[in-house]
Amino acid sequence: MVMLGLMLLLTFVSLMILLWVGTFFFQGYIYTEPTQQLHWQAPAAALLITAGLAIWCFSIALSNTASPHNIPVDVIHRFSPYEDMLDKPVAKIWVIKRSRKKAAAETKEEDPNRY
Repeated sequence: MVMLGLMLLLTFVSLMILLWVGTFFFQGYIYTEPTQQLHWQAPAAALLITAGLAIWCFSIALSNTASPHNIPVDVIHRFSPYEDMLDKPVAKIWVIKRSRKKAAAETKEEDPNRY
């Protein structure tokens, strides 16, 4: 956990320097001078990015079911919309239907155009 905190601190400092230097160079190249508020804008942007990364990292690190092969909040390029919850298919499955007549009567009572 300490190592993760140190890595996030290093990420914050690196992002702050990168955003500061990149903004200073790019805005100085495009405009006559860079922004006057760069002393707080670059650290704020780096803090927001690092906070998002920290939430993601700590949600994985503090999860009870996390393992190297089972990451609960995985990266976007390994996304799968399917979740295998059972080891084998179920023998029976049943559906509880609601009455269509009752549902139709309920929807007629409500006026959809009323605000």
